[in-house]
Amino acid sequence: MVIFVEQLRPLVRCISTLGRIMSHRVNPDPRFAFAMFSFVCQFISINLACFIPSTTWSNPPQPDDRFIRDSWIDPKIPDDAVVAQVGVTLLTYREVRNQLGLSIGAKLERLSDEQVARLQAQALEQLAGQQIVVEYLSSIGRGLSSEQVDLEVTQLKRRVETVGKTFEQFLAENNLDLPSLIRNIRWQHSWREFLNDQLTDDNLQKVFKSQGRMLDGTRVRIAQILLRPDNRDLAEDWDSTLQRANEIYASINAETSTWEAAVEQNSVAPSKQNSGDIGWIENDGTMPDTFTEAALALQVGEISQPIKTSIGVHLLKCVDIELGQRTWREVRDELKLLAAKELFTWIVSRHRPKLQVEFTGACPYFDAETNEIVGLSK
Repeated sequence: MVIFVEQLRPLVRCISTLGRIMSHRVNPDPRFAFAMFSFVCQFISINLACFIPSTTWSNPPQPDDRFIRDSWIDPKIPDDAVVAQVGVTLLTYREVRNQLGLSIGAKLERLSDEQVARLQAQALEQLAGQQIVVEYLSSIGRGLSSEQVDLEVTQLKRRVETVGKTFEQFLAENNLDLPSLIRNIRWQHSWREFLNDQLTDDNLQKVFKSQGRMLDGTRVRIAQILLRPDNRDLAEDWDSTLQRANEIYASINAETSTWEAAVEQNSVAPSKQNSGDIGWIENDGTMPDTFTEAALALQVGEISQPIKTSIGVHLLKCVDIELGQRTWREVRDELKLLAAKELFTWIVSRHRPKLQVEFTGACPYFDAETNEIVGLSK
């Protein structure tokens, strides 16, 4: 299998950023980490699929090569435990483990039990979304037929035999059973074919135009006012911090306070000694998405509304701009990732209300109304 360095560059950048996140050098928020993880998985799905002769492995990995880590295994939850139902499809804890196993060696042992539970809930949400997409594609005639699934499984069995394995050994070594394998085949095949049709040059150019500075290499010099809640575990402290940030924002816009005075009086960041200047920011994965998007949307002299991250609440001011020169062709892989993510989100949001989606509570999950984790051990 030959993969060109240029094709791997976005993946390497994503993995590097994910490593910094998980080692707590950038942003320890597990939601942001899993967003990057999903970004990497989308790259693998789109760019490596054309090199693999089936929707599954052509050379089954050995047991020592498995990505699933002991830190993800909850001995109280059997692999076959049903964790969710999407339409008539039942999802199991085995699939949650396998979804998290795609994290390709990130330093997951550094996460707390709470962070692991959050990532499990996010993995389950992703799996439910994948099944929703499969149901949607089937409803528009873009799904995989039973005959096609049977053919894929038969071809996989033959490839497994060529490396001296039985099909049962392959399933066991990869923590699979036949139903979860078939669900994975349906997802990978139908999603890949759908993306092949949708990610045309015209559509990629439209995405590039809509994203502007997020992809063209633009850098902005940013100053900030950083406020931190007294207790980041209390929602009311976050609310009061956000209210205070809005008051500061309003006073600067009303010219009853200057930016410099507001920084001096309110910011808790070391950059307050330099009018809040934190240097150049670009879309390179070193800052949370909400921070980067708000920063790159500013014009020189403009101040953002309050931005919430895991660190605190930020007010951003654009000090200078260096416009990027990249063309859409130069960021084609990133465009594919972004377009795939947008398509996935759009399908799930539109089609989810039409399906019965229920979580059993056997594994942590996000409450649909509050977005809080249900089943998190205290």
